Amino acid sequence: MKTLTSMVRPDGWCKHFDFSTRSCSIYDDRPQFCRVDKDRYVQSFQIEPDDFADFAADCCAQSIDDVYGESSDVMVRFEAAQEALEVVLVPTPGRLIPEGDSA
Repeated sequence: MKTLTSMVRPDGWCKHFDFSTRSCSIYDDRPQFCRVDKDRYVQSFQIEPDDFADFAADCCAQSIDDVYGESSDVMVRFEAAQEALEVVLVPTPGRLIPEGDSA
């Protein structure tokens, strides 16, 4: 926890986040808690493995809301990307087809 708190600036952002490039300046050497990994999230946040994708998406949405706002262009793009990922697949013998498509 000491490592985590030492990385957070007074404004709440990580001191290694480069705003001009919107990237992490220590990405290859970042600590374990900065790595988005299903097993790590399940263990760290005590979530069910099947809830990982929704949990991670909620974390992203909260961050976007905090930084850019609930109605920002960034949030609109994020929500559109999330909707595009929500294609429901229907099993058919030997293959999967998106719901609503004909076989």
